[in-house]
Amino acid sequence: QTTAIEAIQYYILYILADAGVEARSKQFGILLLIGCIKVVVIVVAGRLFDHPRLGRKPLLTLSNAGCGGCLLLLAIATATSSAPLAILALALYVTFFSLGAGPGIWLPA
Repeated sequence: QTTAIEAIQYYILYILADAGVEARSKQFGILLLIGCIKVVVIVVAGRLFDHPRLGRKPLLTLSNAGCGGCLLLLAIATATSSAPLAILALALYVTFFSLGAGPGIWLPA
């Protein structure tokens, strides 16, 4: 819960509406796109956790740093009501979370 993924997933439609994406069909399209990104990145991350050079620690470090940067970007997007920036921030946040913090915590060492 400290990574804010639950808040992002629960309030994603409200975040998009705040950023200026008012049409429900566009919101659901963006939601579907972000879900597809999440699935693809989790599959890739699962393979990278056992990689001899990358491994779990670097991926978790990259994941947490990326999540922090994306939350900052999302704050800027909501303050400026920039829909493209909010969509980018959400997509990157889910990507970084799914790269390490999401699946990496649950894999046995």
